[in-house]
Amino acid sequence: MASNEELLMMKYKEQKTQARQHETHRATVTNLVILIAGGALSIVGFQTITVIHFVIGLFILFLGVFGAILSKKHYERFKYHTLWAHEYDKKLLKIFKESEIEDFKKKKLKHEKEFGWISKTRANKLWTGIHLLIALLGLLIIIITTIKVLKII
Repeated sequence: MASNEELLMMKYKEQKTQARQHETHRATVTNLVILIAGGALSIVGFQTITVIHFVIGLFILFLGVFGAILSKKHYERFKYHTLWAHEYDKKLLKIFKESEIEDFKKKKLKHEKEFGWISKTRANKLWTGIHLLIALLGLLIIIITTIKVLKII
């Protein structure tokens, strides 16, 4: 039968594996959204502006919003699993001596000092930002198409 430490380590590893899986899914979704949006943009780029551009812009807008929502969902699941992993990690750290834990804290502070503001920037915001930029691109296509088709300017 496994010891308490081995059981905690197994649970910790499982939660980290699940968290990593959600990060991989988020990256895959982002790549697909960029690929699909790029394909839709290639259609827009080779034609004179018509009503179909409005539909393509709407598609890109919804694609970007959907990607942002899906990215946030994967982040939520990532945080769920890392929360549990952190709980198991705290229990595992109780096995170590206090001096070893202090050494971990010093290394974390050194890392944060070395990388400054970027170490505090959440990757989640950057991932979601990519999708929101795609949605904004779709919105711009809608606005430009509407202006050109209705000959507002």
